Amino acid sequence: MNLAWDDLRVLLAAAREGSVSGAARSLGVEQSTASRRLARLERALGVVLFDRRPDGLRATAAAETLLADAEGAEAAIARLEAHASGLGDEVRGVVRIATTDALANLVLVPALPELLEPHPQLSVELITATRLADLLRREADVALRNVRPDHPDLVSRKLTRIELVPCASASYLEDRTAATPSELEWVTLASPAPGVVLPEGAWVTRHAGRPPRLVSTRPQSLSAAVLAGIGAGVLSRNEVRRAPSLVELRFDVPAPEGFDIWMVTHRALRRVPRVRVVLDFLVALAERTLEADREPSSRERAR
Repeated sequence: MNLAWDDLRVLLAAAREGSVSGAARSLGVEQSTASRRLARLERALGVVLFDRRPDGLRATAAAETLLADAEGAEAAIARLEAHASGLGDEVRGVVRIATTDALANLVLVPALPELLEPHPQLSVELITATRLADLLRREADVALRNVRPDHPDLVSRKLTRIELVPCASASYLEDRTAATPSELEWVTLASPAPGVVLPEGAWVTRHAGRPPRLVSTRPQSLSAAVLAGIGAGVLSRNEVRRAPSLVELRFDVPAPEGFDIWMVTHRALRRVPRVRVVLDFLVALAERTLEADREPSSRERAR
C-alpha cells in the first residue's frame, strides 16, 4: 500500500472542517482536487472514510482509527520541515506571523521597515484571522496572542501587557462634564463567541448607565466610532496615545482589566535564522512600546 501524504492531509482537513469544501479552503487547493485525493485514499485503503450527510461529513469508524496516526505523521513532518528550514545560516524566506488586526495595524506594520530593510531576502506574511493559528500544524511560524500555550512543542515569552483605558474624542467631551461613566454614551465590542466576555465589554456593561450606542465585532470599527464621537469607549492606552484627538478618561471606579501578550513559536523553529531575527525584533518592539506606555500623557482628563 502506497499512501500519499497529500491524501492524508485531506483526511485530516476534512475531519477538522466537516466538509470537502472546508478542507480545500484550509489546504489552499480546489474542491475538485480535495475530492479526488479523498477518493483516491478510500480506494487505496478499501474503506469508506466519511458518511456524506446533509449537514456535512461524519468520520466513519475506519477514519477515526486512522486519524491519530495521521496527526502523528503531520506533527513529525512539521518537525522535519522546521529542522530542514534552519539548516542554512542566511536570513531569507517567509516568516508567517499570526496576530490580531489591532496589533498588526497599530504596532507591527508601522515598525516592519526596521525589520525588513536590513534583511532584503526576508518576507513577512501577516495572518489576522479570528481563529488562533495552529503552530503545531505550521499554520504560522510565530504568533502573538493573549493566551499562553501549554503544549511541550511550543515555547512562549511574555512580551508586554496591554493596558485598557476609557477614552473619548475631544469633540465628544466638549459639552459634557460627566463625573461617572453612567453619564456618557458608550460604544463597545461584541462577544466573539457565546460565553466569552471581553474585558472591554465587561467594563462597559458594569459601569455604563444605558445600553451601548454601538456594538462592533471588529476593534477597528470600535476605534473609528470613538474617533467619530459616537460615544466613549475602552481602547488600549497605546492606541489612545497615538490618536491626538482622543482623551484618556479618569473615573473613581476600577480601571478596565488589561491582558498579557505572549509571543509563541514552535520549539524546532526558534533557532532558524529568519525566525530568530523576527523573534528578536518583536522583543525589542515590545520593550519600546512598553516604555512609551509608561510616559505620562498630556491628554488625560480626571473625573
